[in-house]
Amino acid sequence: VKDSTQVYYQLASKELLYMRSLSSEKYVARIGISYRVFPSFRDSKNAVDSGMIYFEDSISINKINVPRKIVGKNTFFIPDGKNWVAEIKVEDFNRHTQTVLYFQISKSEARNPDDYLILNPQTGLPYFDRFFTSGDSVFIKTKTMSEDKLYVWYQSPDYTLPPPPFSVSAPKVLKYDADRLYQAEKIDSLRVFAFRLQEQGIYQFKSELNAVTGKSIQVFYEGYPRMMTYENMIAPLRFLTTKNEFEELTENPNKRLAVENFWLEVGQNKNRARELIKEFYGRVELANKFFATYQEGWRTDRGMIYLIFGPPNSVYKTNDSESWVYGEDNNLMSINFVFVKKEHPFTQNLYILNRSSIYQTVWYRAVDMWRQGRIVQNNFQ
Repeated sequence: VKDSTQVYYQLASKELLYMRSLSSEKYVARIGISYRVFPSFRDSKNAVDSGMIYFEDSISINKINVPRKIVGKNTFFIPDGKNWVAEIKVEDFNRHTQTVLYFQISKSEARNPDDYLILNPQTGLPYFDRFFTSGDSVFIKTKTMSEDKLYVWYQSPDYTLPPPPFSVSAPKVLKYDADRLYQAEKIDSLRVFAFRLQEQGIYQFKSELNAVTGKSIQVFYEGYPRMMTYENMIAPLRFLTTKNEFEELTENPNKRLAVENFWLEVGQNKNRARELIKEFYGRVELANKFFATYQEGWRTDRGMIYLIFGPPNSVYKTNDSESWVYGEDNNLMSINFVFVKKEHPFTQNLYILNRSSIYQTVWYRAVDMWRQGRIVQNNFQ
C-alpha cells in the first residue's frame, strides 16, 4: 500500500520478566512497543505517525528458562519520497524498564534498500541479524510482484584499517563495483528469490542490473561479531603496536602464544592480562555488532574510537552525523569526536571521523595507558 511500511520486530524472552498470572498457572510477560515517525532528529516533534502495541506472552513454568524469540509486525504510515526517522520504545511493564531505539527509514528513491526483505528459508521469518556466514542460504522477498530477475553483486572483503584520528588523510572508501555478478533463483510466482552466500564479502541484491540502490548484507567469518580465533585477535592490536611489533605478532606461527605473550607483557600478571583481554575484545565485539559496514565494525572510524576510548559519556545524533563526547558536556577538557555519515550503495552505516591534529596528544596518551596495562575509560583525562 502506498505510503505504508511493514515493520517487523523480534524480542528475546530471556530479556523479559515473566510473572505468575493470577488467573492461571502460566507466567506472563507484559510488553508495550510505542513508536513515532518524524522527518529528522532535529524535527522530532512533527510526527507523521505514532502509536502503541501492547501484548502479553505467556509460558508454563517448566519452559520459562528456555530461550525463545517473539516475532511480530506492524504497519507504519510513512510517506514515500523522502527519508524518515523512527523512534521505537520497548517497555517491559513487569520490570518497569524501557529501551529506546532509533532507525532511519529510506523512502526517498523509487528503489530503496528497505524494498527487500531477507528471510530465513526454514522459518519464512525475517532475519533480524545483519551478519551471515559463508554457506548460509537466504530468501529475498521483493516489494512488487513484477520482478522477474534479481541480480546479486558480490564484492570481496575490505581488510584495510582507518588512519589515526589526527591523520591528514581520511580512510579509503570502498569503490562501488562488483568482483562477480550472480542471479538469484526465483522460487515462486510471487516475489521470493533464493540465494546461497558462498564466501565472505558483501552481497547486494537489486532488481535492475545498473541500479545503484539495493539491499546489501555482510558475510563475515563464522561466529562474528565475536573474536573466534587467535589470528582474528591479533588484527585489532595494530592500534596498540608499532609497525615492527605488529609484524612480529603476525609472523609468529603460534598465534595463541603471540596473543597471550602480548597481553602478559602489558598486564604484568595473568589476572590483569585476563581483565585487559576481556575488556579489549568485548569492545571489539560491540564495535562489530553496531558499527559494521562493508567492513568488520572495529575496522571503521567509530569502531577504532570505541575500541581505544570506550563508550562515550554522551552521543548526539542528527540525520547525517554523530557527535561523541568523552567527559562532561560543555567542559573545555572534554574530547568531542564528530562522525559524518557518508552515503554508500553497500551500506547505510558508514560514518567518517572529522580528523584533526588536536587528537594526537589524547590518542597517544590513551594508547600508552593500554600499553601500561590500564583500561581506558571515558573519564581518562
